[in-house]
Amino acid sequence: MRLLVGWVPASHVGALCRTSSVPSAGVNPDVLLARIRRADITNVSFDDLVRLVQALGFREVGGRGSHRVFAHPDVAELVNLQVERGQAKRYQVRQVVGLVRRYNLSLEER
Repeated sequence: MRLLVGWVPASHVGALCRTSSVPSAGVNPDVLLARIRRADITNVSFDDLVRLVQALGFREVGGRGSHRVFAHPDVAELVNLQVERGQAKRYQVRQVVGLVRRYNLSLEER
């Protein structure tokens, strides 16, 4: 048996290891939601956006590779998020903001 060892960029480690028992420190979902509602959608961490959609009531229903798919019981559309060098893609951040406005979504109680 041959073991291949290679270098993996730090930005890809999160995509390879989705589950973590240690919660990572990031932006509070309240703060992130207020920020992206102001159209400040640059430099949004992928992990922060995932935490936000989960706090909005979305649940992960699938995905493969760098893609993660989320569904909400009151939203007719799926949210497909893709990590790119540790950041969320801007058009996907815009889509999340659009869904928040269209469906009047708010953060769930924790």
